[in-house]
Amino acid sequence: MLLPTTRPEESHAAYGSAPDRRHFFVVLFTTAVAMTGLYTGFTYIGEFITQNAGFPESMVGPLLFVYGGAGIIGVALLGHLLDRHPRNCLVIAVGVQTAAMLVLFQYAGNQAVVIAALALLGLSAAPIFTATQARILHVSPGRTEFGFTANSAAFNVGVAAGAFVGGAVLSAFEVRGAFLVGALLTLATVALLLSEPLLSTKRHRGRAGRESADVARPCTAPRP
Repeated sequence: MLLPTTRPEESHAAYGSAPDRRHFFVVLFTTAVAMTGLYTGFTYIGEFITQNAGFPESMVGPLLFVYGGAGIIGVALLGHLLDRHPRNCLVIAVGVQTAAMLVLFQYAGNQAVVIAALALLGLSAAPIFTATQARILHVSPGRTEFGFTANSAAFNVGVAAGAFVGGAVLSAFEVRGAFLVGALLTLATVALLLSEPLLSTKRHRGRAGRESADVARPCTAPRP
């Protein structure tokens, strides 16, 4: 009685509105690498706060609260813009995450800047997964639930890879170096997102070229 009367495949969100395999893999790459970059540094945020920023251990919890509270605000702000500007929201969020991690690396000894950068990191990092899920609704080449599953898997791969990369960095550099490496990884994602429109341009040119070739090809009558 309370079950939906329509079949899942009949839902308007069952399939991507503009399915595109290339853009779909860009979304998965964005999720995986952006999360790898984030967790390269953030996995060791406690050590960063106490060792590099010079806060007492009692401040770790409140500073994580600042990060989490900013994340809630970021997701709320994203909700007002995501339907109208899904791709731009994703580019901005990843770009701001990159900037926040660079600031944490560069100004690790300035406690006021660290607090502001942690808030900025939460404001940008938390909405990234939401923004990529929204992109899945547009570009998923098959059923959207499979696209969501693939994106969730990419997220988890990024978390695990980030912890691994961060651990490798810590063995050679101090904790703040993990934020630099994470920022560089995230920067690669920004570069890919900015070049993403070229994928559509190349695809359109290739299709137009094939259509022109088909039109130019002479028609020959079959031989008797």
